[in-house]
Amino acid sequence: MIPKDPQQRLTIKEAVQHPYFWDDERRDTFLNKVGDEEDVQNKRKSVSVKLRNAVDKYTTFSDWKPKITEVVKQEEGVRLPDKSFKDDLLGLMRYLRNLLVHKKDVFYQNNRFKDLFQDFFISAHKLAKEMGWRG
Repeated sequence: MIPKDPQQRLTIKEAVQHPYFWDDERRDTFLNKVGDEEDVQNKRKSVSVKLRNAVDKYTTFSDWKPKITEVVKQEEGVRLPDKSFKDDLLGLMRYLRNLLVHKKDVFYQNNRFKDLFQDFFISAHKLAKEMGWRG
């Protein structure tokens, strides 16, 4: 958080608004707003080159679908990720937003998604910022 060049450092406001310091309510708000972006909910049409490049840059994990499936497969009424969810940050963002909206109890159970994808909100925030999405 402290680059050598002062012009590249976060301001105090940016630092305290960093996803690392978000509480559950702020995470929910962000995920709901950004998850409702047309580009995030779009599961059929192709995405722009700008979005694809940003998603590739900020996807810091792989194979999220098997991890999610292992965790939620025994939960009644929870939709498992299928091929409509890409195995990247955009797909995970869409899946978690839908889970938060439709199965909030499962989303919060034991904070397991925070444990599985510890850098998710930081990566998603960077993506949203680059794309100009208001989260």
